[in-house]
Amino acid sequence: MPAVRYKYIPKMRSLCPCAGSRAGMLCGPAIFNKRIVMQIEPYTEKYDNEIISLILSIQNDENKLGLSLGEQPGLLDIKRCYRLSGGEFRVALSDDKVIGTIGLMLKARQCAVLKKIFVQKKFCSQGVGLALYNTLLTYAKGADIRHIIPPLPLPACRIGFTKERDFTKSQRISCR
Repeated sequence: MPAVRYKYIPKMRSLCPCAGSRAGMLCGPAIFNKRIVMQIEPYTEKYDNEIISLILSIQNDENKLGLSLGEQPGLLDIKRCYRLSGGEFRVALSDDKVIGTIGLMLKARQCAVLKKIFVQKKFCSQGVGLALYNTLLTYAKGADIRHIIPPLPLPACRIGFTKERDFTKSQRISCR
């Protein structure tokens, strides 16, 4: 599948996908005055080091979760854990650098879990998370995935993002 290229020229206020909170800090709304160019691509192994670095940095440096790579075996084998099992993993790139990630891990026929929603702090509030999410939804519809479960427990900075996307408790239960 070819890469999707996005060009954003925001002219108004916009909320970050983390709904204004990122580890207790306000990150949106914000006013933008520059053009953002990014690409969203399906995962390939050439991004492994950047993906791991981005995710661990956000988890540990920003959110102080203290998670190690060993506690997240899916990061060590994204291809097998996400793509070969029927799910998907996407990366957002700007200037050929990974600035965001999102994954969809298939758990049952037509049911998947949303995972690894991360956007580099300086790109928060610039539509990266929403673009990743919409790209993954397009994939899910094409793959006949009918139920998407938000990651549980939800980090505080992701609750607003999933609420705005109409995830409800009943949708989570319907897949179990």
